[in-house]
Amino acid sequence: MLNHLMLAPSLKRAISAYLTAMLSLTSLFAHSATEQNNQPPEAVGTKQVSNLGRVTALSQKPSTDKQSKVTYSPIPRKQHLQNLNQQSLSLQTAAKQLEVKQSQSAQLHQGEFIIYDAFSYLEADIDGDGYHQSFSIVFDADYFPYGYSDYADVYASLYLSRNGGPWEHYYSSEIFTLYLDSDQDEYEVSTTLEQGYIADHYDILIDLYRADNNQLVASYSSDDNNALYALPLESSENDMLYVNDVVVTHGGSFYILWILCLGAFLIRSLNLRD
Repeated sequence: MLNHLMLAPSLKRAISAYLTAMLSLTSLFAHSATEQNNQPPEAVGTKQVSNLGRVTALSQKPSTDKQSKVTYSPIPRKQHLQNLNQQSLSLQTAAKQLEVKQSQSAQLHQGEFIIYDAFSYLEADIDGDGYHQSFSIVFDADYFPYGYSDYADVYASLYLSRNGGPWEHYYSSEIFTLYLDSDQDEYEVSTTLEQGYIADHYDILIDLYRADNNQLVASYSSDDNNALYALPLESSENDMLYVNDVVVTHGGSFYILWILCLGAFLIRSLNLRD
C-alpha cells in the first residue's frame, strides 16, 4: 500500500509530460501550416502574376486564372475609328471656321458688289426679218465698301445662250470704275454679230469681276431681268438684202445684121418718097 502511494506522483508526472509533448507537436504542425499559406504565389512564365490580378507588363505568357488577366484593354477598332473620325471632324470644323473668318475678313476689305439693273437695245436689221445683227447692253453695277475706299475697278464678261443652251462668251470689257451706288457709272456694250449666229432668240449673261484679283463678284442674267431674255438676233452674214439682178441677153452677130437690114430698109423708103 505504501509503494502504491509512492508511485502515484511519478505516474502523474509522466502523464503531464506526455500531454505537454502532444501540445508542442500540435502547435508545431499548426505553425508549419501557417507558413505554407503565407508563401509567395507560383511563378507564371517569366514574370509572376498574383491571384489578385496585379499586372506585369512584360509578361508574354497569359495566365489561365481569370483573376490574374490584365485588366487594361485597347480601344475597340470601331470605337477607335469613331474617335479618329471625331478628331478629324473637329479639325475640319476648326479649318472651316478659320476659312469663314478669313472670308469675312476679305469681304470686309473688298466690299459688296451688285448689278442693279440692265437694259437691251436692238439696232440694225438690214433685211427686215425681225432678227438684228447689232444690239447694245447697258447695265448699272454698284459697289458698297466695307472699308475706307469708295470706289473699285472692275471688268465684265458677257455671254450669249441660244434658246436656253450653253453660255458662250462673246465679249470682255475693258476695266472701268464703280463709285458706290452712283447711276453715273453705267456701262454700255455695243455689239455687232459678224458670223456664226443663225436667226434665233438669245439670252444674255453678265459676269462682273474685280480687276485686282479677277474674282467673280456679281452675276446678272435673263433669270434676273426680262430685258436680257430672248433677244432676236442673227449675224451680219445672215442679215443681207437680196436684189434680183436684171439680166440682158442678146443674139450676137444676127442681132447686128438685123439692125443693119432695118437701117437699109429705112433709107430705101426715104429715097422712094423723093
